[in-house]
Amino acid sequence: MNDFFLALSCSIYVDLFGIKALEIRQITVEKLEDWLIVAQPIKEFLKDKDYSDAVLEQLFLEHGPYVIAMCALVTHLNQDELIKLAKDQPEFIRLMRHLLTVNQAYFKEKTSKKKNADPQDTTWFDSFQALIRRGHTHSEILKLSYGAFLAYLKAANKAYRSELVSCLNVSRLAHHGDAKAIKTFVNDLRAHN
Repeated sequence: MNDFFLALSCSIYVDLFGIKALEIRQITVEKLEDWLIVAQPIKEFLKDKDYSDAVLEQLFLEHGPYVIAMCALVTHLNQDELIKLAKDQPEFIRLMRHLLTVNQAYFKEKTSKKKNADPQDTTWFDSFQALIRRGHTHSEILKLSYGAFLAYLKAANKAYRSELVSCLNVSRLAHHGDAKAIKTFVNDLRAHN
């Protein structure tokens, strides 16, 4: 899914089970608590696997209740309806594939490669604060799709690091520069307003 799909919290609409334009939504931050309970075992099962029919069939056999609950969270169908629809295995596998694709920000999430990064040092509050510092409100963050949340968080962290580099460069210039160099720098900054 592209950046605009994530940012707009778009859904896809597919014709399945004789239902015209069945909506499959992206999971939002405010629904993550419910989502994580059912989606984490699925994510672990799918790690390093593709979404082939055989893999998705095995996923349903091993984690059927989780799959049903997950589908209920991102469609208008309830669990009883989904259990009945699951009897049409090819259509249900298509539903699962679409759901996994729409929510790939969660299922294909990259883990940090930093050796000294301690995940226990970072909380949801830290992540929210990084976005709030960039102008988002708490209620807006909750409405974001999980993919948009991750993308905005990455952008906020990138902007913060860029600002630190700029501050370091200005400090270095102030420490080592003469009055003429500093005046030229300030005039260049003003010229770009």
